[in-house]
Amino acid sequence: MQFRQLRAIYQGEVYAEKFRVQRELKVKPGWRLPGIDESVSAIVEKELRYIRQNSRLLVTLVYPLLMLGFILVGGPAKRFFSLQSGGNLLGVFAGVLALSVSNMSYNTFGMDREGFGRWLLSPVPLQKVIRSKSLAQGALMCVIFLFATVTILTVGHVPLDKLVAVTAGFLSILVIQLGAGSLLSVYWPKRIEFTQMSSRMVSSASGFASLLIILPVAVINAVVIFATVYLHLSWLPLVASLVGLAVSLKIYSWLVKWAVRHAEEHLEEIASQLGA
Repeated sequence: MQFRQLRAIYQGEVYAEKFRVQRELKVKPGWRLPGIDESVSAIVEKELRYIRQNSRLLVTLVYPLLMLGFILVGGPAKRFFSLQSGGNLLGVFAGVLALSVSNMSYNTFGMDREGFGRWLLSPVPLQKVIRSKSLAQGALMCVIFLFATVTILTVGHVPLDKLVAVTAGFLSILVIQLGAGSLLSVYWPKRIEFTQMSSRMVSSASGFASLLIILPVAVINAVVIFATVYLHLSWLPLVASLVGLAVSLKIYSWLVKWAVRHAEEHLEEIASQLGA
């Protein structure tokens, strides 16, 4: 026995007095979303886990649902949003929800902080990273919108054409917000301090720039509503929302490419802003 041990040590093997059983390291597998590759699934999972750990973002997401609950339960707003006009209530909720995504999308790298440098070292293209982040944020907003839609349909009535129009309009504004947020996130990145409650979620410059996005959207919606009510064009909201959705997808693609070009030209500056 001793001869075999000495011979093994002489030949270079490491000898231990105790025999230790090597067990397989068990690692919890990540998400595998259907129809999506592993890298996108990993980014989506990471984004949703980071959002879940941010109490301020959770409050922002819950706020539209609380507002909807107060309206349905009762109060002064219930007189304006009767259950028979569920389409109006759904439209207002969709607008508030689509605008609230700016708290996440306008500083999409803020929660990464020093981790932004790892995105640059990863084999995943930056454009794919941005699109994956948008997918996670957009999917979360769509789940909230779906929950609110089911709730309103349960207690009220929404015509099918208005339901489709509101849904398409919500997706149009959401896609525009995500695209604009991707661009503003690389122009004015801001490090988010989780330990400081007074820390802003987006930079002041991004907040002012958001007005350039909100105002045109508000004007277009006002024109559509005016023409529908006063010119009796009942078909206009549905057509306008579907056309807007198609246009918003084109604008999103253009904004993301613009964001990637700017980020590649200012990588060190963005990394210093997030890691400061």
